[in-house]
Amino acid sequence: MSRIDPASSNPFDAIIVGGGPAGSATAGLLARAGLRALLIEATHYEKPSRLETLPPAVKPRLARLGAWSRFERQRHDRIDGTIAFWGNATRAVDEYAFSCYENAWLVNRRDFDRMLAEHAADAGARVQLDTRVVGCHIAGSEWRVQVRTPAGVKTLRSWFVVDATGRTGTAGHAGSTRFVHDSIVAVTWLAPANRGSAYALLETAADGWFYSAEREDGCVAAMYVTDARRLRSSGTGITRSVSTALESAPHTSMRIRHSAREWMPRVVSAAISMRSPTAGPQWVSVGDAAASMDPLCGRGVVDALDSAFAASAAIGSSRSAAALAAYQKSVSTRWLRDLTIRREYYASERRWCRSGFWRRRVCPS
Repeated sequence: MSRIDPASSNPFDAIIVGGGPAGSATAGLLARAGLRALLIEATHYEKPSRLETLPPAVKPRLARLGAWSRFERQRHDRIDGTIAFWGNATRAVDEYAFSCYENAWLVNRRDFDRMLAEHAADAGARVQLDTRVVGCHIAGSEWRVQVRTPAGVKTLRSWFVVDATGRTGTAGHAGSTRFVHDSIVAVTWLAPANRGSAYALLETAADGWFYSAEREDGCVAAMYVTDARRLRSSGTGITRSVSTALESAPHTSMRIRHSAREWMPRVVSAAISMRSPTAGPQWVSVGDAAASMDPLCGRGVVDALDSAFAASAAIGSSRSAAALAAYQKSVSTRWLRDLTIRREYYASERRWCRSGFWRRRVCPS
């Protein structure tokens, strides 16, 4: 991946803003279809990143993208299944060995995202790192995108803009509004594990739920999902809040060694939201920029790649307006369907009905 001289490639057929899975996949697919695609990413993929579990269903998506062999070469930790304590104290086990693809993977998102950006570059997309979009507007029949690079501010021209900036959704989509359904947050951290296990663990607590998965090096990647406002109003600090929550999650507590004071927690938004509309004349949102769902679904990267396949096909269609309308409808239909499934799953947890967290998520009386 190298720095781009905008003057050598103006105008582009599509500028994709955001180098996560949805953005890189879209850029690579458009380039493979013969379009002049520019992928803009604000970082060098140099910052520490969270660990994330990719479900078995990611394998056929990466194979379709042509990136499966690259993914295998990264040698990610494998997860054989998930043990869940949700709804009651009885253990439920989901064995991935009985799925079509045998196991899930625990990945470092920084390395995974960079791999997909490199794959897009190899497919023919131009990739510009360390670049931020500072302005974006339609001028006549094309977009004018102002970017700030280490060399200064430049203006790029493009027929199409793809917003892949995640839940913030900052590129294009004039007249579009983001609706937030639930402002939950995820506290993520890495800690030593008490004992080795190839299974992920899902467990509810009084004011949220925990997910954890172990690496082969003896560390456990953990996540605590709770209300954003509860975390802000606790007044005890993040690590203290998580330690208190662990008191009602005995199985997760047994998996994690040492006190919370030794952790380095990071709080990220896990807000459930959707942009409406998700597409318009010469622009489209993909991945979390279009719609984001509860991490409980475990399909964030899978949905991001699916949206890239659908959006890139719509952009390349000779009937782009109709194809984008169909894309928008599919995003909305899937998001509403997933909301219904989520509501039913949260309602199945009956042990914490006095908790505001569970009451607000359709806990039955």
